[in-house]
Amino acid sequence: YTSIQFASYEIYKENLSFVSSNAASSVIAGSLAGLTGVVSTYPLDTVRARMALQMERGGAPGTAYSGVLNALFTIGKEE
Repeated sequence: YTSIQFASYEIYKENLSFVSSNAASSVIAGSLAGLTGVVSTYPLDTVRARMALQMERGGAPGTAYSGVLNALFTIGKEE
């Protein structure tokens, strides 16, 4: 999460050079970087949590997800 946020902050900061105020461009770049970090990591964090809960409840018989990709597609399709 943090590495994505820092990398995207630098990219947004460069592309916001047209904003006259340095403080405004920093705030906008930081907000967009935070959004980018969350949007890119939240789905995988959701899958991790659900698969951990699945294993905690016993796992194998009637498991909801067979792997990470299966969980991503199933969650995307059903929710």
